[in-house]
Amino acid sequence: MTRTVIYTAVMGGYNELQTRPDIDGVDFVAFVDRPTVSDYWDVRVVPPTDTPRRHAKRYKMLPHIVLPGRAHTIWVDGTVRIDSAAITDALNYASQSGFALWRHPERDDIYSEAVVSLGLPKYAQEPILSQVAHYWDAGLPLHSGLWACGILARIDSPTVRTLMEDWFDEVEKWSVQDQLALPACLQKLGITPGAFPGNLYSNPWLTVTGHNPAW
Repeated sequence: MTRTVIYTAVMGGYNELQTRPDIDGVDFVAFVDRPTVSDYWDVRVVPPTDTPRRHAKRYKMLPHIVLPGRAHTIWVDGTVRIDSAAITDALNYASQSGFALWRHPERDDIYSEAVVSLGLPKYAQEPILSQVAHYWDAGLPLHSGLWACGILARIDSPTVRTLMEDWFDEVEKWSVQDQLALPACLQKLGITPGAFPGNLYSNPWLTVTGHNPAW
């Protein structure tokens, strides 16, 4: 039986590793950049590189590289506490495209998201205006969809790998606000991800405990 990996990355010490229930058939892995002890996660210490937020994106977006040989992965942000073993149902929504997540609960395109992001201190130095102007020039229309990227279910395939690598490349090239890049990557590859039921803030799987202001 293929074991699922639920994994996270906490860099820079901005968040504590969360508690979680035991789930049969699931391994829990946490990538961190400083020694950390946890009763709930297989902790893997990796050397710090770049800024903590950008460093974490590598682990978030490239499971086929950081977790080789693991075909079924569920990413959870460090600000998420898993409440139920039913979180593994997330993979059911990835069965068609190999990729699933929640739609954004408040906005429906990157342009409205950019307006909000520009008002957040954590994105003050990021090239958000240039980034969304680039996607507009490339043909990404208004109301073309926006996704909440804190939870990602993936079933490994060449197509999913290409999507993840393109997404990571965009974050490396532009801003670390990864929600801005994903719709353009999906459009480029003609991928429609699965959509989880409910939303990030109202669901039976998990609780968002809150973003650290520094992130």
